[in-house]
Amino acid sequence: MGLFRTITYLSLAGFFLSSHADAQSIKRVVIQMDKDLKRGHCTGALDLFEDNEERLSNNRRALEIVGLCEESTQNYEKAAEIFEALLIRYDRSFHKQVISRARLRGRINSVRRRLPKRRMLFYYQKLAQIHSKSFLETSSLDSWGRRRRRYKKAMLYLRVSGHFDPDDSFVEDWREKVVNHWNEFKKRRLKGKIDFLWNYITFQDFISLKNGSSGQTTKILNTTTGSCLGAGYRKSNYLIEYSFDTCYFSGKSTVSSLDNRVSYEQGNVAVSGFYGGLGVMWKGMAEQMGLGLQTTFLTRSGDWQTPSSSTTTYEMEDTSYVRFGYNFVFKWWATSWFFMGRFGKIFKNESSITTVGFGYTF
Repeated sequence: MGLFRTITYLSLAGFFLSSHADAQSIKRVVIQMDKDLKRGHCTGALDLFEDNEERLSNNRRALEIVGLCEESTQNYEKAAEIFEALLIRYDRSFHKQVISRARLRGRINSVRRRLPKRRMLFYYQKLAQIHSKSFLETSSLDSWGRRRRRYKKAMLYLRVSGHFDPDDSFVEDWREKVVNHWNEFKKRRLKGKIDFLWNYITFQDFISLKNGSSGQTTKILNTTTGSCLGAGYRKSNYLIEYSFDTCYFSGKSTVSSLDNRVSYEQGNVAVSGFYGGLGVMWKGMAEQMGLGLQTTFLTRSGDWQTPSSSTTTYEMEDTSYVRFGYNFVFKWWATSWFFMGRFGKIFKNESSITTVGFGYTF
């Protein structure tokens, strides 16, 4: 019986000595990690943690150092995971209650200001800072949804930090940066809109009168005026606009020959077609004004009468076509209504094409 007791005491003594030695070893590793962190040598601290991860996984200070190092290397997602895990270790149910009420804004005030552990305030502040940095450093290539999620996360933890330490200027400084950045993002976001358009349109082109006997072709100048009714779709922000629009025009034309050898005139000829194009507009001059360039297309058809003669037959040519060109565009907005003017050129046509009108944005 005495031998068994002796063996038991020796075993317990060996266990406690081993545990003490292991605790001392862990302490030395954490102290070295702390030194690496203070020297800005986070790679060394992270390597030490990785080599001793099994022994350090429950050491709060070691995890704090890893979280701070991940933050300094801009690995914000990993840093946030670590500090959230530390909060949960302190008090899971309290942290869950804080976050659920903070999401409802006003309800955060119903949470008691006294934290179960004072160290939790540091973790909430770090999460506010980490998520704010993550949002502020969002890439311009990131989707709108990702930017919005990061903004909401930053504002959530800033709200929590401000609740537990309302006198700290840290929260207001970061909130101002985050809100300003968010407002800038919203200004830059391209928003899609549908427009209803009405324009007065005028242009000149040619139809051709061909003498069936001699084969001679005479150009006849055609001047068209009318109304163009249509719709468009555009994506725009405070600085730039991309658009596509088209309208159906119906009007009257007047034709007259430019050749003294041929006399041909006709008025009030019904013409119709489609007009529209793709464009880009710069709105940097003023918030309500924009200047742009548009590639356009024009289709036109009309019902001109072919002259009759007992000795000669005639044929009308170029009575319908599809042609392309360009426009310079000016817009001025007033709430949902806007004024639009376009001046440009359709290739092969005699003169410029001009439209002036109004639009309404749905």
